[in-house]
Amino acid sequence: MSLEWWVESFGTVGLMLAAMVYDRRRLIEDLQRRDQRIEDLTERLIERSQHALDEQIRREEKTIAHLETLSSAIRQGVRQ
Repeated sequence: MSLEWWVESFGTVGLMLAAMVYDRRRLIEDLQRRDQRIEDLTERLIERSQHALDEQIRREEKTIAHLETLSSAIRQGVRQ
């Protein structure tokens, strides 16, 4: 249904209705784009958070490994 159809069918009221339909359609499209952007940003944030968490876990594992090595060396030194 084109703008002309609304005006021909309903006159000035048709023009107002056509404007309302257009605005509604535009708002729906804007909301869909906004929702998609939020979804994309959320996905990127989750990926970055997961990557940062993985890096932190690797650092903690290295720290624990070093502490175990030091603890073992200290125990061996105490025995001698």
